[in-house]
Amino acid sequence: MFIKLYKKIDTYKNADDIIHFINSELIEFEKYVKLRLAEIKDDLRASKRPDKNFHSCPLCLQNTIIINTNFDELFCKFCGAEFSYNDVANYSEGNGGPCPECENGRLAFVVYNSEEGEFICTKCGFKSDYSYNVQCTSCQNTYWDENGNDDYLCESCYKSFYD
Repeated sequence: MFIKLYKKIDTYKNADDIIHFINSELIEFEKYVKLRLAEIKDDLRASKRPDKNFHSCPLCLQNTIIINTNFDELFCKFCGAEFSYNDVANYSEGNGGPCPECENGRLAFVVYNSEEGEFICTKCGFKSDYSYNVQCTSCQNTYWDENGNDDYLCESCYKSFYD
């Protein structure tokens, strides 16, 4: 859209003419957005959606993200972009690692105001004030452990070392 506007602007024209041209082009764009949203409204209602915090597409910013259950990913019905759950977590204020409640879900930090926020799974909506994901120092796999520390050993590595 910007390139189309930029190419049509004649820098020798009156500023009012340029402003009028840009406004008319943006109105056409707004009409397109409204038409496109009307076209996909029923599909959005019928589709499985992620947690409300992840309804907006990180690319087009429309409230049109659904869960594509065939490919276990997120999909924007407006612009057609596809995202893994990890991609959406990376667009958030912080990727908290794997979700302890579901397969393939990722914890994304969602900020509510300057002092409050929480980790929310981009797939199932699991919520936690903290990410308790720790990495086993032996096998390097990630585990959810509210008591984990820097020298965390998962149960199977612990057993193999001490049995």
